[in-house]
Amino acid sequence: MNDVDSNSLAARLCGAQFPVVELFETVQGEGTAAGAPSLFVRVTGCNLRCWWCDSMFTSWRPERAAFSAKQVAAAVLGTRCGHVVFTGGEPTLYPQALSVLVDAVWRAGKLPTVETNGTRPDLQVAPWLWSVSPKLSSAAPEGGPERARHLAESAARPVDYAAFRARRTQFKFVLASDSDVAEVDSVAAANGLDPSTVWAMPEGVTREAVLERGVWLAEVCKARGWNLCLRQHVLLWGNRRGV
Repeated sequence: MNDVDSNSLAARLCGAQFPVVELFETVQGEGTAAGAPSLFVRVTGCNLRCWWCDSMFTSWRPERAAFSAKQVAAAVLGTRCGHVVFTGGEPTLYPQALSVLVDAVWRAGKLPTVETNGTRPDLQVAPWLWSVSPKLSSAAPEGGPERARHLAESAARPVDYAAFRARRTQFKFVLASDSDVAEVDSVAAANGLDPSTVWAMPEGVTREAVLERGVWLAEVCKARGWNLCLRQHVLLWGNRRGV
């Protein structure tokens, strides 16, 4: 039962940075909750620079916040959806507000998910699901200062797989080649990942790319016991914002 009102939640958020650029209801397109009606709360700002990022407006070209604390609070507490997904960008860059919001979602009787690259988590935050997308070496840009930034941040803040394994976590890897598969094999073995927690997601922002690589990844998943993540939102609506 909801024992939080939007005014009190907004007051708690005021002064805590949480630059939201999108608020929208859809169905979750990825992972264990795929198909579930979900409110997405997308923040801007990211510490990495993946070349294939599907939300460049939150990373390479971060937009300014578009929603006030009051609007975020009203959306989170008023949504009809049973799941609330905090995504980005990188929501763990703003741990104070994220903690307040995750707690509010629980108290409202809904299930909070935090989508993250796994490099900067505050593990005192306790969502229903940590959706961790570790970045493979192929995610780095080819050159320039953004490549240097991406590699330096990745090296300085490696994903703490052991800490995440102790929580409800899915590990989503973006794959486009056999070398990506080999790297996930190595990561999974080195960190004791249960195959049931590994989700293989085809790189691509078009239906054609997702389906073509999905056929290939289906065989990879069958051979390893991984889960196939086909990005339902791309299949349904294509490469669009707010879906």
